[in-house]
Amino acid sequence: MSIRDYQRNFVEEHPLSSAKLTKAVPTAIKAGCIPVGGPMSRTSTEKVLAVGDAGGHTIPTVGGGVPPALIIGRIAGDTVADHVLGGKSLAGFDPAWRGQMGKTLENSLRMRRMSDVVFKNERMIDIITKRGWLTKEMVMKFVLCEMDAKMRLMEKTLGLMGR
Repeated sequence: MSIRDYQRNFVEEHPLSSAKLTKAVPTAIKAGCIPVGGPMSRTSTEKVLAVGDAGGHTIPTVGGGVPPALIIGRIAGDTVADHVLGGKSLAGFDPAWRGQMGKTLENSLRMRRMSDVVFKNERMIDIITKRGWLTKEMVMKFVLCEMDAKMRLMEKTLGLMGR
């Protein structure tokens, strides 16, 4: 299916939205790919830094790139300035950004993998919501990319450990 097919289905066939969007007329459809598979294993060489989308510096759960761009972009700028002005190696870029953002991006990727399994199954969604397992606290941890014991147990139960 194309992005236009998804949009058309949402407007015309979705059980909730179609009733509310009967007079909707799209003015534009814009789409593109966002890398949500986690950061590259190596984002620097002797002469190149891979930053932003090129380095996989997006938050996998939401595809957001602005918060990592602000932090990792500053680190990249400092690294390049030290390289140009002081002859320092670019190799320090990887450990520097990973020290600031690595855990957040790693946790977000782990949560993305869990949600890919859980939310593609309507029955699973019903079970989670009806039993009260999806709490406000759980949503906040998800948004903040914080893995707790419950989420690690869910990850293990879904067979996603070490992926």
